[in-house]
Amino acid sequence: MRKTLPETDLGKFLHHMNGFFEFIKQTFPNDKDLEYYHDQFLEFKKYNASLIAQMFVESTIPYEAHILSRNDKFFLDELKLEELQKNMPQNLPINIGDYEKGLYEKIRRLWLTDLEKTAKNTIWKYFAILLGYGKKTMNLM
Repeated sequence: MRKTLPETDLGKFLHHMNGFFEFIKQTFPNDKDLEYYHDQFLEFKKYNASLIAQMFVESTIPYEAHILSRNDKFFLDELKLEELQKNMPQNLPINIGDYEKGLYEKIRRLWLTDLEKTAKNTIWKYFAILLGYGKKTMNLM
């Protein structure tokens, strides 16, 4: 049976974020770190679901053109975590710096492995979908 998509933009964002974690865990079933990052996402979601969308959008919207054009070179060579964090909300009620840094580096390392082109395309699609629903959640569209 197929799951129905939530009705709200935030619900759709969270649904696809969960789908992203499920996809990368399925793609790399022996990587136990991915289970940790997924569990942390689920915990953050309980705490403040809209903050997840806000953080994602504010840190990635400056790179929207690179995401939509699937610019591998930018992602691997030019994008620096410090730049992403510079765009994060400053008064966060939780400290996610280590989580964010670890997840970013983990995805980057996985990208450099023998990740097939179809898997990379799927990841790019997730980023674009998440950015779209995140922007709708924040009324930026």
